[in-house]
Amino acid sequence: MSSPLPPLPSAPRNSSGDGSLPPAPPPDLTASHVVDTVVDSAQSVLRRRFRVLMLVRDAYDRLTEDAPSLQAVLDDLTTMLRLLLAWANSTYRRVPWTALSMIAGAVLYFVMPVDLVPDLLGPIGLMDDAAIIATVVGSVRDELQRFRTWENGRSLPSASGQGAALS
Repeated sequence: MSSPLPPLPSAPRNSSGDGSLPPAPPPDLTASHVVDTVVDSAQSVLRRRFRVLMLVRDAYDRLTEDAPSLQAVLDDLTTMLRLLLAWANSTYRRVPWTALSMIAGAVLYFVMPVDLVPDLLGPIGLMDDAAIIATVVGSVRDELQRFRTWENGRSLPSASGQGAALS
């Protein structure tokens, strides 16, 4: 009776001939690998309200440390954080999934300590974070503006409410 399974391949040999396995190749840290990881992580975060809230909390913590280095994108980044909070709290749901995923991905990239340029390098390490945020902002600018308009409308009393108070 013959086995239905093919024979196992022989184990790779180290060039030293001692029978040990060759060293594992270094992890693939190409830009596309980082982007794929961030996109997958962003979509995972968006599936759970608690994860979104934790991401926003971590981003605000990070902002307190790095705000001076992020002045160019600070206003847009804080708007993205407010949008994520409003979305997680179900008070603002008018944002397309693609834009929401891009925003969550940019915030995740900002929060991740390991990225294309290590954040341990201080302001230089934040340049890639600022570039990612600026790129995403460029893609979702209309969504951010709609959110800001919605936000401003919620904070101002309605015209009919003012008229009733004046009469």
